[in-house]
Amino acid sequence: MKNNEAIFKFNQAMEQARADLHKAIEIYGRSSNEVIIASRNLDIYINISMKRKV
Repeated sequence: MKNNEAIFKFNQAMEQARADLHKAIEIYGRSSNEVIIASRNLDIYINISMKRKV
């Protein structure tokens, strides 16, 4: 059960990160350095989490 809770919390955090990234894109535009870094970091975390599930 703890594993399911951890996965649920992780998924919530990823959804929040995506929402924050979209908000940053709206505010700063796609070409801002902050948005580019945030996008890369989000991609890295998603890839890591997908590798762990396989």
